[in-house]
Amino acid sequence: MPDQAQGVEVIDVDDLDFLHATFQGFPMFAYMNVKVTPLAKHPNATTDDFFRQL
Repeated sequence: MPDQAQGVEVIDVDDLDFLHATFQGFPMFAYMNVKVTPLAKHPNATTDDFFRQL
């Protein structure tokens, strides 16, 4: 959309909790709409861990 800033980032983290904590540290986090799309499933991840919503 022309009136919104958009971007794509690739972030390598060990788990969703760390990723969520990282996003919470962003000054504009309260105003951000974040969509996380895993690029690969870790072989030891369970389905619950992999698809859990933040």
